[in-house]
Amino acid sequence: MLRINKYFGFYIVFIIFLFFRFSLPVSYGQSADTIILATGSEKGVYYPLGQGIAEVAKKSNIKINVLSSQGSIENLYWLSKNKAQLCIAQSDTVYSAYNGLGRFTEKITNIRAIASLYTEAVHMLIRNPLSVRKIEDFKGKRISIGPEGSGTEANAIAILEAAGITLSEIQILHLSSEDSIKAVTEGKVDIVFLTSGYPSEAAKLMMQNKGAYFFEPNP
Repeated sequence: MLRINKYFGFYIVFIIFLFFRFSLPVSYGQSADTIILATGSEKGVYYPLGQGIAEVAKKSNIKINVLSSQGSIENLYWLSKNKAQLCIAQSDTVYSAYNGLGRFTEKITNIRAIASLYTEAVHMLIRNPLSVRKIEDFKGKRISIGPEGSGTEANAIAILEAAGITLSEIQILHLSSEDSIKAVTEGKVDIVFLTSGYPSEAAKLMMQNKGAYFFEPNP
Protein backbone atom coordinates (compact mmCIF):
# COMPACT_ATOMS: atom_id res chain seq x y z
CA MET A 1 0.00 0.00 0.00
CA LEU A 2 1.34 3.42 -0.93
CA ARG A 3 0.36 6.96 -0.01
CA ILE A 4 2.92 8.69 -2.19
CA ASN A 5 1.80 12.21 -1.32
CA LYS A 6 2.99 11.78 2.27
CA TYR A 7 4.71 8.49 2.97
CA PHE A 8 5.61 5.07 1.62
CA GLY A 9 4.45 1.92 3.35
CA PHE A 10 2.75 1.04 6.60
CA TYR A 11 4.23 -1.17 9.30
CA ILE A 12 2.83 -2.48 12.56
CA VAL A 13 4.92 -2.02 15.69
CA PHE A 14 5.11 -5.28 17.63
CA ILE A 15 6.29 -6.19 21.08
CA ILE A 16 8.34 -9.36 20.63
CA PHE A 17 9.79 -11.94 22.98
CA LEU A 18 12.51 -14.54 22.58
CA PHE A 19 10.75 -17.90 22.74
CA PHE A 20 12.09 -20.51 25.18
CA ARG A 21 14.62 -18.09 26.70
CA PHE A 22 12.37 -17.02 29.56
CA SER A 23 8.86 -17.40 30.91
CA LEU A 24 6.57 -14.89 32.52
CA PRO A 25 4.88 -15.48 35.90
CA VAL A 26 1.74 -17.55 35.49
CA SER A 27 -0.25 -15.93 38.27
CA TYR A 28 -0.84 -12.45 39.61
CA GLY A 29 1.56 -11.46 42.37
CA GLN A 30 4.13 -14.15 41.66
CA SER A 31 7.73 -12.93 41.86
CA ALA A 32 9.85 -12.80 38.72
CA ASP A 33 13.43 -12.30 37.63
CA THR A 34 14.26 -9.06 35.88
CA ILE A 35 13.34 -8.99 32.20
CA ILE A 36 15.22 -6.74 29.76
CA LEU A 37 13.07 -4.84 27.25
CA ALA A 38 14.96 -3.32 24.28
CA THR A 39 13.27 -0.22 22.87
CA GLY A 40 14.85 2.73 21.03
CA SER A 41 16.31 6.18 21.52
CA GLU A 42 15.48 7.84 24.83
CA LYS A 43 14.18 10.80 22.82
CA GLY A 44 12.06 8.62 20.54
CA VAL A 45 8.71 6.84 20.94
CA TYR A 46 9.76 3.26 21.73
CA TYR A 47 11.66 4.14 24.92
CA PRO A 48 8.82 5.94 26.77
CA LEU A 49 6.43 3.28 25.49
CA GLY A 50 8.69 0.65 27.06
CA GLN A 51 8.71 2.58 30.31
CA GLY A 52 4.93 2.55 30.29
CA ILE A 53 4.90 -1.21 29.76
CA ALA A 54 7.34 -1.61 32.66
CA GLU A 55 5.10 0.47 34.94
CA VAL A 56 2.07 -1.67 34.11
CA ALA A 57 4.10 -4.87 34.63
CA LYS A 58 4.95 -3.79 38.18
CA LYS A 59 1.31 -4.28 39.12
CA SER A 60 1.73 -7.99 38.43
CA ASN A 61 5.06 -8.11 40.27
CA ILE A 62 6.98 -8.39 36.98
CA LYS A 63 10.20 -6.40 36.93
CA ILE A 64 11.19 -5.04 33.53
CA ASN A 65 14.33 -2.99 32.86
CA VAL A 66 13.95 -0.77 29.81
CA LEU A 67 17.03 -0.61 27.59
CA SER A 68 17.59 2.17 25.04
CA SER A 69 18.87 1.13 21.60
CA GLN A 70 19.18 2.21 17.97
CA GLY A 71 15.86 0.55 17.12
CA SER A 72 14.26 -2.50 15.54
CA ILE A 73 17.26 -4.18 13.88
CA GLU A 74 19.53 -3.83 16.91
CA ASN A 75 16.71 -4.97 19.20
CA LEU A 76 16.22 -8.21 17.31
CA TYR A 77 19.96 -8.90 17.28
CA TRP A 78 19.98 -8.36 21.04
CA LEU A 79 17.17 -10.88 21.38
CA SER A 80 19.15 -13.41 19.36
CA LYS A 81 22.13 -12.94 21.72
CA ASN A 82 19.90 -12.92 24.83
CA LYS A 83 21.04 -9.39 25.68
CA ALA A 84 17.31 -8.68 25.92
CA GLN A 85 14.31 -10.96 26.32
CA LEU A 86 11.67 -8.52 25.10
CA CYS A 87 11.82 -5.88 22.39
CA ILE A 88 9.73 -3.45 20.40
CA ALA A 89 10.18 -3.75 16.63
CA GLN A 90 8.58 -3.00 13.27
CA SER A 91 6.67 -5.83 11.61
CA ASP A 92 8.71 -5.67 8.38
CA THR A 93 11.97 -5.89 10.35
CA VAL A 94 10.62 -8.85 12.32
CA TYR A 95 9.73 -10.56 9.03
CA SER A 96 13.26 -10.00 7.72
CA ALA A 97 14.79 -11.35 10.93
CA TYR A 98 12.59 -14.46 10.93
CA ASN A 99 13.42 -15.21 7.29
CA GLY A 100 17.09 -14.16 7.32
CA LEU A 101 16.64 -11.29 4.85
CA GLY A 102 18.36 -7.93 4.42
CA ARG A 103 20.66 -7.12 7.33
CA PHE A 104 19.96 -10.50 8.94
CA THR A 105 22.48 -13.02 7.62
CA GLU A 106 21.03 -15.73 9.87
CA LYS A 107 17.39 -16.46 10.64
CA ILE A 108 16.07 -15.57 14.09
CA THR A 109 13.20 -18.04 14.29
CA ASN A 110 12.71 -18.48 18.04
CA ILE A 111 10.83 -15.19 18.42
CA ARG A 112 7.14 -14.65 19.01
CA ALA A 113 4.87 -11.62 18.91
CA ILE A 114 2.99 -10.74 22.07
CA ALA A 115 0.86 -7.96 20.58
CA SER A 116 0.67 -5.33 17.87
CA LEU A 117 0.87 -1.84 19.33
CA TYR A 118 0.26 0.77 16.61
CA THR A 119 0.82 1.57 12.95
CA GLU A 120 3.89 3.42 11.65
CA ALA A 121 4.42 5.10 8.29
CA VAL A 122 7.55 5.85 6.28
CA HIS A 123 7.75 9.63 5.88
CA MET A 124 10.04 11.22 3.30
CA LEU A 125 10.77 14.93 3.67
CA ILE A 126 12.65 17.26 1.34
CA ARG A 127 14.48 20.39 2.46
CA ASN A 128 13.14 23.65 1.05
CA PRO A 129 13.81 25.10 -1.51
CA LEU A 130 15.24 21.90 -3.03
CA SER A 131 12.95 20.60 -5.77
CA VAL A 132 12.68 16.79 -5.95
CA ARG A 133 9.87 15.10 -7.87
CA LYS A 134 11.14 11.55 -8.37
CA ILE A 135 13.24 9.16 -6.33
CA GLU A 136 15.87 9.02 -9.05
CA ASP A 137 16.61 12.66 -8.17
CA PHE A 138 17.83 11.48 -4.75
CA LYS A 139 21.20 10.62 -6.34
CA GLY A 140 23.99 12.83 -5.09
CA LYS A 141 21.92 14.17 -2.20
CA ARG A 142 22.65 14.26 1.53
CA ILE A 143 20.14 11.83 2.99
CA SER A 144 19.36 11.05 6.62
CA ILE A 145 18.31 7.41 6.81
CA GLY A 146 18.00 7.14 10.59
CA PRO A 147 20.36 5.64 13.18
CA GLU A 148 22.32 2.50 12.28
CA GLY A 149 20.33 -0.54 13.32
CA SER A 150 16.99 1.25 13.14
CA GLY A 151 13.85 0.31 11.24
CA THR A 152 14.05 3.68 9.48
CA GLU A 153 17.45 2.73 8.07
CA ALA A 154 16.10 -0.59 6.78
CA ASN A 155 13.08 1.09 5.16
CA ALA A 156 15.22 3.81 3.55
CA ILE A 157 17.71 1.34 2.07
CA ALA A 158 14.90 -0.86 0.71
CA ILE A 159 13.20 2.12 -0.99
CA LEU A 160 16.45 3.45 -2.46
CA GLU A 161 17.48 0.04 -3.76
CA ALA A 162 14.03 -0.49 -5.30
CA ALA A 163 14.59 2.77 -7.21
CA GLY A 164 17.97 1.53 -8.44
CA ILE A 165 20.01 3.87 -6.24
CA THR A 166 23.11 2.42 -4.62
CA LEU A 167 24.36 3.74 -1.31
CA SER A 168 27.56 4.90 -3.01
CA GLU A 169 25.49 7.33 -5.09
CA ILE A 170 24.27 9.32 -2.09
CA GLN A 171 25.78 10.88 1.02
CA ILE A 172 24.42 8.86 3.93
CA LEU A 173 23.79 10.49 7.28
CA HIS A 174 22.74 8.31 10.23
CA LEU A 175 20.82 10.96 12.13
CA SER A 176 18.18 10.61 14.81
CA SER A 177 14.87 12.37 14.27
CA GLU A 178 16.01 15.16 16.62
CA ASP A 179 19.28 15.65 14.74
CA SER A 180 17.45 15.51 11.41
CA ILE A 181 15.21 18.39 12.51
CA LYS A 182 18.28 20.48 13.33
CA ALA A 183 20.09 19.46 10.14
CA VAL A 184 17.13 20.44 7.94
CA THR A 185 16.88 23.81 9.71
CA GLU A 186 20.60 24.44 9.18
CA GLY A 187 20.56 23.27 5.55
CA LYS A 188 22.93 20.36 6.28
CA VAL A 189 20.69 17.58 4.97
CA ASP A 190 18.61 17.39 1.79
CA ILE A 191 16.27 14.46 2.38
CA VAL A 192 15.05 12.80 5.57
CA PHE A 193 13.55 9.34 5.98
CA LEU A 194 11.48 8.97 9.11
CA THR A 195 9.51 5.87 10.09
CA SER A 196 7.15 6.75 12.90
CA GLY A 197 3.55 6.80 13.99
CA TYR A 198 1.31 9.15 12.03
CA PRO A 199 0.97 12.05 12.63
CA SER A 200 4.67 12.50 13.40
CA GLU A 201 5.75 15.32 15.69
CA ALA A 202 9.24 15.22 14.19
CA ALA A 203 7.85 15.61 10.67
CA LYS A 204 5.68 18.47 11.87
CA LEU A 205 8.70 20.25 13.38
CA MET A 206 10.69 19.84 10.16
CA MET A 207 7.86 21.39 8.17
CA GLN A 208 7.44 24.38 10.45
CA ASN A 209 8.18 27.68 8.71
CA LYS A 210 8.27 25.71 5.44
CA GLY A 211 11.70 24.30 6.26
CA ALA A 212 10.78 21.02 4.56
CA TYR A 213 7.91 19.44 2.63
CA PHE A 214 6.55 15.96 2.06
CA PHE A 215 7.96 14.13 -0.95
CA GLU A 216 5.31 14.11 -3.72
CA PRO A 217 6.74 12.31 -6.76
CA ASN A 218 5.32 12.87 -10.19
CA PRO A 219 3.06 9.95 -11.22
